[in-house]
Amino acid sequence: MKQILNAVYLFLIAMALLACSKTSIVDTKSTQTNSVSSSAKPEIKVVSNWISISPNSYFLNVDRLGYFFVTGIYNFDASTQLSYDDGAQVELAYARIPIGRVFQYQKLSFDMQPTNVFLNYSLDPDGFKLNFKNGSYNSLVDAVNEVYNGDWRFRYIVIPKSQFDRTNIDWNNYLLVASTLNFIP
Repeated sequence: MKQILNAVYLFLIAMALLACSKTSIVDTKSTQTNSVSSSAKPEIKVVSNWISISPNSYFLNVDRLGYFFVTGIYNFDASTQLSYDDGAQVELAYARIPIGRVFQYQKLSFDMQPTNVFLNYSLDPDGFKLNFKNGSYNSLVDAVNEVYNGDWRFRYIVIPKSQFDRTNIDWNNYLLVASTLNFIP
């Protein structure tokens, strides 16, 4: 009887170890590749499509010191939610700004001219957020209008920190980033 119990315990321990060793792969609608590093943690590369933020997705807020700021939100649906290790990945975001018939690309965060509103972003599992800060109420409204009416688009990129550290390029140069990471601008 003791031998049967020992065999059952060994079997349960082996099954538990096998179940713990599985890794999951993130599935989003964005273009991505996954590779497993020597430590068996997935390294994720995500390049989103160009996104815009609809006018009803902007919210005026006031912080605890009484300063206004505006947040625009692009919510992910269930199939595009992101999940990755913040310590092992680097997030980048770019704005595509139409200037006549060409586009200017700007790495976020930056000061918008002439309003001097600071445009920043955050990326979390539920969505991409634009943050308009450091301006008067009127300059914040002007900046949001410029972004929306100017048909600005935004793209986020998530790459392994190891790739970011070993790639010696100017990460502010969007076209160089697209060429280096091998995706269509």
